[in-house]
Amino acid sequence: MTCDYFVAIDNKLRPLLKEIDDLDKNIAEKKVQINNLKRTKSNSSSVENEKRELEKQRKKKWEMAYNLTPYFSSHWKALSSLYLAENDSPIAKLVRDRYVELQYREGSQRINKEIENNHLTKFLETFKIPKTDISLFPPYSFFLQFSFKLASPFISKDDEEFYIIDNPVRKDKVFKVPMVSGSTWKGNLRWTAGHIAGSAYTKEIRDLFGNEKDEGKDFRRGRLNFYPTFFDQISLEVINPHDRKTKAGTQPIYIESVPEGASGTFSLLYVPFDLMGKRQDEVKAEVKKDMEIVSDSLEKMMRTYGFSAKKGSGFGVVKEEIKGRFNDKEFSGFKGLKKMMEETHNDR
Repeated sequence: MTCDYFVAIDNKLRPLLKEIDDLDKNIAEKKVQINNLKRTKSNSSSVENEKRELEKQRKKKWEMAYNLTPYFSSHWKALSSLYLAENDSPIAKLVRDRYVELQYREGSQRINKEIENNHLTKFLETFKIPKTDISLFPPYSFFLQFSFKLASPFISKDDEEFYIIDNPVRKDKVFKVPMVSGSTWKGNLRWTAGHIAGSAYTKEIRDLFGNEKDEGKDFRRGRLNFYPTFFDQISLEVINPHDRKTKAGTQPIYIESVPEGASGTFSLLYVPFDLMGKRQDEVKAEVKKDMEIVSDSLEKMMRTYGFSAKKGSGFGVVKEEIKGRFNDKEFSGFKGLKKMMEETHNDR
């Protein structure tokens, strides 16, 4: 989207926002009238009907504002542009409140609706659930994939510079759906494996994940290859800091998130390219050790430590009920995955 495009949207949004602002003031006045009438035990039904009619008009105006843009993400971008331009004006507060309302109540519905309306469902499925022909890779390679549901919200940090809040969740550059990048999976799984082993610098971890970023010599890539995960839900988490003296809330901090219950697909490809040409017994021993590290680390990362920002506070943990496939065999649960890996290795 070009700058001119959002300038044109701003020019159409501003008159609508002025009308919505006037409606909000009228609704507030009606609420005061209703409270006063109820206090004096007078009939307030006619004023309540007027308030409901004003609220219908307000909803219609906001829908008109939403329809000025072709896609949910461009609507958020337009709101962000207007919010930053208005700074601390009443319009800025109106825009921010609308953004919060949308994300809280309609985030997941809006994403799904727009993906469907723009005929992107099948296209996105290709990225959500990648396919791999394991027969094309060296012996002992494996492709692991499973679907999961979040047991707690996932939060991350996007690199979006101009946004209506300071804490947007990371999104795909094209479709703007929330995502976990392959590098995020790699970093979290590596940390978990190192935590279990007591050190992140063991030979086994280096073989699986490759060198750390700051290692300048003897550089090598790892045997594990990670794919991104995409979500079709979005929401907000609210942190409301309290004043230590008054114990009262100050200014709520909004953090964009993928909510609890959202579904995703984790995909991992293991290719022991550096074991080609070695003795069979040596290869089998290393692959067995790798499988143990991967299965143990995956369960700990997904169920205990998490893979989200603020994971120390319980964010980014998944439910136990996972279903997936290991090469061409299906499994359920992390214990089922571990058993599948053991059986596959013993059959070779």
